[in-house]
Amino acid sequence: MSWWIWLIIAVFAGIVEIMSLTFFLLWVAIGSLIGMILSLFQVSWLWQIICASVATVGLSFFIKPLLKNWKQRKTYVSRVETIVGRRGIAVSIIEPGRMGMVRIDGETWSAVADTTVKTGTPILVREVRSSILVVEPDLKEER
Repeated sequence: MSWWIWLIIAVFAGIVEIMSLTFFLLWVAIGSLIGMILSLFQVSWLWQIICASVATVGLSFFIKPLLKNWKQRKTYVSRVETIVGRRGIAVSIIEPGRMGMVRIDGETWSAVADTTVKTGTPILVREVRSSILVVEPDLKEER
């Protein structure tokens, strides 16, 4: 096969990969580039196809699982995640089903609660949903 056919396949797969981010067509593009290199060295078309296919399948089975783990791994802890377990004060009333405001370490956050929390009540952050805190009255601080 001519080298330019392999190049067209590689460029097409690369463009579609950029749009989809599936990490499958990336391996097809790399396999096609290997086929292109082999065609430049006048290797027979059968070996070009075999090597390109083996490279594509090999990359898919061996590197894709590694990238999947890397992609899902969270390498940082966001500010929102560090706030769970912290204590603060309710700066507005929080009723079940309605949002209120709490202050934690000088920052004001939107919050919800399962029970009514009055203004000035010490609170404890139990969970974070998006950027809204789920709080409950802090019984340790009320004593």
